[in-house]
Amino acid sequence: MPFKAANGHLFVFFRETTRTVDPSAPTDNRPMLFMRSTDHGVTWQSSKQLTGLPYVLGSTDRADNLNEIYVGQLRYQRWPERVHLVWTLAGGGPAQHRHDYYHKDIHYAWFDPNALTFHAADGTDLGPQLTNDEMEGPCKVAVTPLERPADVVSPDYIQLVGWLRNGRPFVVWFTRDAALGFHDFASVWTPRGWQTSEVATGLRTREMEQIGPDTWRVYTTVDGQPGIATHRLEHGRRWTPETVIPTPKPVARIELITRFRDPARILATGASSAREVTVADGDVYVAGQD
Repeated sequence: MPFKAANGHLFVFFRETTRTVDPSAPTDNRPMLFMRSTDHGVTWQSSKQLTGLPYVLGSTDRADNLNEIYVGQLRYQRWPERVHLVWTLAGGGPAQHRHDYYHKDIHYAWFDPNALTFHAADGTDLGPQLTNDEMEGPCKVAVTPLERPADVVSPDYIQLVGWLRNGRPFVVWFTRDAALGFHDFASVWTPRGWQTSEVATGLRTREMEQIGPDTWRVYTTVDGQPGIATHRLEHGRRWTPETVIPTPKPVARIELITRFRDPARILATGASSAREVTVADGDVYVAGQD
């Protein structure tokens, strides 16, 4: 997950599969680290070198073995400069070490690329590393059950993050029920803490863009169906259907193009015909406004 800071420094956040560097580590130890370049990518330093810490976000000793971090989205805010992150935990569960078997809970923090520190939604400085104590405390947005409905993970891999004109962050995420129905939620930070409401059902929330001080456009899809439906989310609470972008086939991924120029506003990757990662036969689309 790359971004460029205002001072020109380049950052790349990534997840480490610890077993690749330490064969004795459990397969579900997968914390987050980053690389930074201050000379336009000629040389790089890792977060381990910069902070002296083995990772910047994660854990290694949870009793439920949920030591994998799935960052659903990293979004750069230019002013005030901060990098918003939303993530869920994953791992084998209390009885086993297994990669990506369970997902649980929603978490949020923002990163200061100048000080190399993380902060909670209320601005509390959490230092250069977010450990399990911070994730279970000031970074916790919502609690979800430790379960696999219909033998799939829930919450999903994709969570979205944005902010309002008053600086308060919000996140968009979804879960699945036993019938594999989707439940879409928006959680917004308030003086009373995180407030969560179910805003829609049946949709995979894929990406979003800010279109007003308190209004964001959310791009969604329905499994197995072509087309990209857009919705307006106001104040992190009010959800309104907007329009549908037709596509010949179903879409698997949507990315907002940074500093886009219409009509190329989003890049959408079509769903492949098979789950196996070596199969990549989906179409690629761009869409925007005239």
